[in-house]
Amino acid sequence: MDMETPDIDTTITQATLWASSEYSGLPLRFSWGIRWEGMTAALVASQVGDEISGVILADPTFLSLQRQHEVYESDVAEQHRRLLSMSKDDVLAETRARHPHRSSEIVERLVEARLQTRLNAFEVLKPPNPEYRQLVSAIRAPILLILGDVGSVVSLETASELQSLNPRVRVEQIQGAGHGVPYDQPERFEAVVRHFLRSVNGLLL
Repeated sequence: MDMETPDIDTTITQATLWASSEYSGLPLRFSWGIRWEGMTAALVASQVGDEISGVILADPTFLSLQRQHEVYESDVAEQHRRLLSMSKDDVLAETRARHPHRSSEIVERLVEARLQTRLNAFEVLKPPNPEYRQLVSAIRAPILLILGDVGSVVSLETASELQSLNPRVRVEQIQGAGHGVPYDQPERFEAVVRHFLRSVNGLLL
């Protein structure tokens, strides 16, 4: 499972999503997040009732309490400390070798963000997280849950469980993507999101 830096999940795909939702001139509001941000997005959506039009979650970190402790007690922060001691060129080379299928633009953006991320950002990993089943059950807007097919945090079994808890949950699995779904398959990710926006809002994006 590819547990990357907690606060680097802001991409051109996200900016495009907001531009698309605002293009119609309608008061559209979506709560959404990728990976670590997905938990925050679900928390917000569970508390705002009908104030949002929909929720988009890309392989959110819906982890059991045991797995939360395992991640927090792992060497993920130490790996980032090592990264901060490296040159940008070395980090770029290492990241490209690790993710050869990702575009140069995405790799550049992710590396820049990682090098700007402070070690104290990893405190967001400290257990316990909110109980994700309760959050999803409380959401009153349509939910798009996007998963990869390689190393996703949220399994298809968990996705099915969430659908049974809240019939508003729609699940889309994107082939050839891991935990960083929009980075691995940005075009497919955008197509799935646009389809969801159309279905929720009747937009021609």
